[in-house]
Amino acid sequence: MNNSTRIHLLPRLALLGLLGFASVAAQAQTAPTWASVQRISGDSPSSGSGTYKVAVAPDGSQYVTGHFEGGITFGSISLTEGGGSGHIYLAKYSAAGAVLWATKIDASSSDLFSNVAVDAAGNAYLAGYFAGSLQVGTTALTSSGNDAYVAKYNAQGVVQWVRQGGTAGTFVQGVAVDASGNVTLAGDCVSAVSFGGPGLAGNGPFLVKLSSTGTAQAPKRIGSRGFVNEMTLDGAGNAYVVGTFSGTAQFGATSLTSAGTLDLFLAKLDPAGNVLWTQRDGGANEDNALDVAVDGNGNPMVAGYYDGQGTTSFTSKIYVARFSNQGTRLWSRQLGATTPDEDVANSVTYDGRGGYYITGSFASPIVFGTTTLTTQSQDVYVVRYDSQGNVLWAGQSTSSGGNAAGGLGLAADGAGNVYVGGGMFGTVTFGTQVSAGTTSSSFLAKLTPGGIVAATRPALARVNLAAFPNPAAGLTTLNLPAGGGHLAVVDALGRTVREQALPTAAGACPVSVAGLTPGLYQLRATFANGTVGTAALTVR
Repeated sequence: MNNSTRIHLLPRLALLGLLGFASVAAQAQTAPTWASVQRISGDSPSSGSGTYKVAVAPDGSQYVTGHFEGGITFGSISLTEGGGSGHIYLAKYSAAGAVLWATKIDASSSDLFSNVAVDAAGNAYLAGYFAGSLQVGTTALTSSGNDAYVAKYNAQGVVQWVRQGGTAGTFVQGVAVDASGNVTLAGDCVSAVSFGGPGLAGNGPFLVKLSSTGTAQAPKRIGSRGFVNEMTLDGAGNAYVVGTFSGTAQFGATSLTSAGTLDLFLAKLDPAGNVLWTQRDGGANEDNALDVAVDGNGNPMVAGYYDGQGTTSFTSKIYVARFSNQGTRLWSRQLGATTPDEDVANSVTYDGRGGYYITGSFASPIVFGTTTLTTQSQDVYVVRYDSQGNVLWAGQSTSSGGNAAGGLGLAADGAGNVYVGGGMFGTVTFGTQVSAGTTSSSFLAKLTPGGIVAATRPALARVNLAAFPNPAAGLTTLNLPAGGGHLAVVDALGRTVREQALPTAAGACPVSVAGLTPGLYQLRATFANGTVGTAALTVR
């Protein structure tokens, strides 16, 4: 494995700048609303700032992480770089959009990466890789090559513990937290990996789980070769890992062979780290899966890009595909670049309401459903698909005069709001929200679900429901009125971990909770007349 072939997200923002969102209605939907834009300002025109990842806590607060050079400002909070040439930030915003705190990590090299996940108590887990040295709070890490790290911060931004993985040639790009507070990391290594517990020797992708106190289990091998880009967990604790590989790779009992230089892969693993199934996709050139999200029934959506051009000129197109929880590909979309430009899907999230949001950047005209987006340089797009692959709406930025931008991270909260993070250069407009500037900056934009719920719908009435038995193991029952609707089972992290249609006839409605991690959940029923009913449930 050679790090020179690793595909980083930030270099794909070489044209940085935009997000003047002109959201476009599709299929009789009204446009969503950009409620706010937080500009995370860099000091210089070419500082290379960008919000890589976004995570949302159950209380609606948002955590963002990315890179900066020189200095960076979050509202009234400013950070300045220390020693070295690489610098990571982690910042927290309230549900109302106020900056609560921001902190930094200094590294000796700019060859570094950060990702973030958050637990039910608002603790943040920052994970990634670095080269040389890394300063996390009062903890100094060193490496003779590339090593992985994970650090836990409490809800006030104070470092609780730090762990280092590997001795050289170890990378982590995926991080997720389950409802019990355990953190799972996904990455790849060239020799061996350990996070203070049992080690794993050999080359290839791996998965490792740590407790909330930082105690590591033995890493599990995912495949014999390949690069990991991201991961997520479903409500039962199964992991979904995406990345890219070349040649022939062994994932559990499945052998995959790439059709081109690089193919993308999707692997599902059980809570113990055993591979359940693996799928590949790709053509004659380079294809990559950059992110994955699952709905309440464990059906994953993959986002990335594929090379739609010949070997003489790189042209990436947007790639999105939905799979069943058993690994069957349900549908896929490849769209974008018709000339040697770069269009890419960097991030995908599930909104808990039957829709998947995807963001990235595009540099040539692109068609989502019946909507055509155009750009003068490189712009951000956000698109929402339903579970059948239909475009519900699409929005874009409009940039000019050398400005550009790219969307890198997405996250949704329990109310259906979506948060888009990325990088931009110059003045950028999000709907009616104008973010003025002349430097390279990160951004965090909030999108309210006005394009999903009709504007004429009255305020939702709310009723209390009762589940029986409660606590439950395997099955519980709700007594519901007639009319039908949608039921979501929501965990302590605010994630929809199960969902089903409600019957149109009044009476008992069985709800399966089999396989869910024991703990507290909420049953959330949205009826056809707009009424919302909720019930607390303990799963044993």
